[in-house]
Amino acid sequence: MSFALREIQDQRQALRILAGLVQKAIDNPLVVSTARKIVSRCPARDDECELVAIYEAVKHGTPEVKALAKGFRYVADPIQTDFFSGAERLLKECADGNCSGDCDEHGVLAAALAGAIGFPVGLRIWGPTANGDFEHVYGVAGYPKQEASNDPREWLGMDTTVPSAYVGWDPPSGRWATAIAVAPME
Repeated sequence: MSFALREIQDQRQALRILAGLVQKAIDNPLVVSTARKIVSRCPARDDECELVAIYEAVKHGTPEVKALAKGFRYVADPIQTDFFSGAERLLKECADGNCSGDCDEHGVLAAALAGAIGFPVGLRIWGPTANGDFEHVYGVAGYPKQEASNDPREWLGMDTTVPSAYVGWDPPSGRWATAIAVAPME
């Protein structure tokens, strides 16, 4: 496994880089195939079922995809280091038995899988106070994915790292910034 060091100017630049990783992944054959396997038991055009299936596959695991059978485990990055990995790489690592990453990787994986089956997706950073740094990142998905106006009614949090979280959960207070990786069709 190789790594590249990059100097990141600020947290918003990091968010844009992560959104770019999601954008690159949504038409990757491995990501598309994995997403379709995950939602294979959902009725056709059941957006809620599809989002919940992807969320649960990343958070807890799914029998539909051997590499994600136990889910994507949370493991922190080293202090003073922040690894960013694309969804294809994460899925390959899962297949090799290394199915883990921090909130960056959780967000990228959940958003890329949802984007691969047509959801508008992005990433959201969060901080607990109005001033100071952002401390957390997670995926978001536009719901529903197919509206007459092609604009989702709401953006649902897909935070698979918080034990009590669920599809649609956002931290109860603080501030957010969102980068849309795959926008609604115009």
